[in-house]
Amino acid sequence: MKRKIFISLFAAVALVGGLLYSCSKEVAEPEQELMLKAAKTYTAQSIMVNIQTSDFIISGNEVWVFDVQEASEYFDTPGNSGAAQEKCTFWDGGLLTTDETVEARTAWHLQNSTGGSADVSANILIAGESANTFKKGYKYSFTLLDSYNLSRVINVTIELKDGIGNVIGTESYPFLPVGNTLLDGTDANTLVYNANCGPYGSSSVVPLLNGQTIASILSGDAHPSNNSEYAVALHTTDTYSLAAGTYTLTVSGTIKGNDGVASQSFSNTGSFTIHAENCQH
Repeated sequence: MKRKIFISLFAAVALVGGLLYSCSKEVAEPEQELMLKAAKTYTAQSIMVNIQTSDFIISGNEVWVFDVQEASEYFDTPGNSGAAQEKCTFWDGGLLTTDETVEARTAWHLQNSTGGSADVSANILIAGESANTFKKGYKYSFTLLDSYNLSRVINVTIELKDGIGNVIGTESYPFLPVGNTLLDGTDANTLVYNANCGPYGSSSVVPLLNGQTIASILSGDAHPSNNSEYAVALHTTDTYSLAAGTYTLTVSGTIKGNDGVASQSFSNTGSFTIHAENCQH
């Protein structure tokens, strides 16, 4: 029986076998003096598309899923990178890089024992950084809302393919709702923004920021009144029962333009693997 895949969005990335992003990061060099002297308003924009899945192992008739949030409690590093890198230590048991010993199958949970396929879930998070000149400096925004308070994330398509390129499922949405409620306890204070699509607009004049939390970017600009205003697109997609193998998931769509920046298309692809028998990096 066909099930539908869960794809919603989320902070730092729990990858099945590791996601590979296809959009390139480009960050323009700031030209502060030019911006401050210019009478014209300049706007630049970038986009972050995170595709997140869980790690699965099919061992005999048992299907196991890795809980990266549970594993991340053993680390002090930002996000879930440390936990994801040591998923096999959690599976086999042993000494973590934190010098703490864990038993085999720690943070791995039995999904089913009927064998053959995993009920794969994935998360998608779309965030957009807009930056424009302001009389006192730069103003940054992460609202993803237009002047009518409607989502600017439109014409979204999600496509899942198997390892030989066969399309397993496709979804299309005229728009994705946006809001400031994130998943897994993540909020603007912990969600690190790293653009992987763009930049667009006047990025040679207005500096776009990466590698900081949304909260720190908003609080560090010259427009304090919008420090608590941010939004991201979170989505739950169809779920499929998948056998061991490698798969790709592509998310594409358009960010509707604002403040003089034209609408921009984006496309990002993540690959993941459902492992058979043993844990593999």
